[in-house]
Amino acid sequence: MNKNSSRSHCIFTIYVEAHSRTLSDEKYITSKINLVDLAGSERLGKSGSEGRVLKEATYINKSLSFLEQAIIALGDQKRDHIPFRQCKLTHALKDSLGGNCNMVLVTNIYGEAAQLEETLSSLRFANRMKLVTTEPAINEKYDAERMVKNLEKELALLKQELAIHDSLANRTFVNYDPMDEIQIAEINSQVRRYLEGTLDEIDIINLRQIQEVFNQFRVVLSQQEQEVESALRRKYTLIDKNDFAAISAVHKAGLMDADGHLVGEPDGQGFGLGVAPFSTKPGKKLKSRKTIKEQPRPSTPPSKPVAFEEFKNERGSEINRIFKENKSILNERRKRASETTQRINAIKQEIDVTKEALNFQKSLREKQGEYENKGLMIIDEEEFLLTLKLKDLKKQYRSEYQDLRDLRAEIQYCQHLVDQCRNRLLMEFDIWYNESFVIPEDMQVALKPGSSIRPGMVPVNKIVTLGEDDQDKFNQLQQTVLPEGPDSVSFYNAKVKTEQKHNYLKTMMGLQQAHRK
Repeated sequence: MNKNSSRSHCIFTIYVEAHSRTLSDEKYITSKINLVDLAGSERLGKSGSEGRVLKEATYINKSLSFLEQAIIALGDQKRDHIPFRQCKLTHALKDSLGGNCNMVLVTNIYGEAAQLEETLSSLRFANRMKLVTTEPAINEKYDAERMVKNLEKELALLKQELAIHDSLANRTFVNYDPMDEIQIAEINSQVRRYLEGTLDEIDIINLRQIQEVFNQFRVVLSQQEQEVESALRRKYTLIDKNDFAAISAVHKAGLMDADGHLVGEPDGQGFGLGVAPFSTKPGKKLKSRKTIKEQPRPSTPPSKPVAFEEFKNERGSEINRIFKENKSILNERRKRASETTQRINAIKQEIDVTKEALNFQKSLREKQGEYENKGLMIIDEEEFLLTLKLKDLKKQYRSEYQDLRDLRAEIQYCQHLVDQCRNRLLMEFDIWYNESFVIPEDMQVALKPGSSIRPGMVPVNKIVTLGEDDQDKFNQLQQTVLPEGPDSVSFYNAKVKTEQKHNYLKTMMGLQQAHRK
């Protein structure tokens, strides 16, 4: 035990900065040297300290324990948190423990048997310190003021070099400064004219102008999306599919079809008609529709052609109208394409005739002799007119052919719409026919709007078999099983005939007994 010890830790810190002799160099090196004298720990039971000395020894032991915990955490590669803030000692030595520092530990031991436990404790501490890995590196920093001055000089030099490059390339009046509001408005106008087709191309001036052009494209696109959304909101009433209260209100108002779909609901088939506002729905037509739907159906199902005509006038009227409109547009496009093809053929024939006449004039000129004036070929007026006519005909041919290509693309698109309408019309007709004439009346009550079963959810063949009795099920099973065993066909036929004969005789006997009574 050192009785002359101050019982305190001592840290002497030296800060070093190494600057370059060149004033233009903004980089410099910093370093910090910590000279630490750690007080030795005491065993309070062995030293017998009391009073102020006991209090100081307690603080020393506590700080050394925290230092050892930090060193153990640094030596464990799996630890993410290092407890540097447990005491002032570990916080002050944070830069000297691990990291990019050079660390040297000098351990003092007492070579006497009486101090063997303290010596072993110091050696264990030094052994734990050996597990701490460091990666020494130079601490380089930059002087902000010098860096700004150097960057300003480099920027001025680059501007001068760019100006020389523009002057050599005959590019004057080029501005590389940030754009003001007037220039941004001009770029926005150019972008809009380019999208409208009145401007063929946008001149590229510099990188800043290109970035602003892309930015204005984004602005115009965002504005168009907002305009389209506002127009749709003014024209249609948008309803969330998850809002069951709103859907129920629409259903009660008569804005929902028999399938439970909203009128105009997008379904991927090209029939988005939109949901009309509640105030625009006429009440009289709704009543007439209800009376039409409530009319009883005939017991015998009509033929499908007759039912199809009835379907087109009732439930499928809207789809049929769209189908007719798309078909009329398709026929009109086909008619225009046919007329354009005829004009192209006529122009082609006229081009061929003009070419033959022009070749004849050239051959005639070659026979009569060619005349030159200052190295230029001299042609007569007729050949000149034929050349101009051929040029105009080729121009007309290209224009008509481009129109024909556009019409063919429109015809293909209209044909796709017509096919979609036809498929949708036939699919809706099948559903309507099965629900109106094939499904039993007791099942139609369960399939009405507002019930637990929505029309179209359950297949028709399953709905039809819900009202069958045992005999019907047996007959259906018999028709299914008989093809699998053809040898038993004769047996089943004989059995069926016998049962029919037995039922007939039984019925006749019952009638005779009734007449006798």
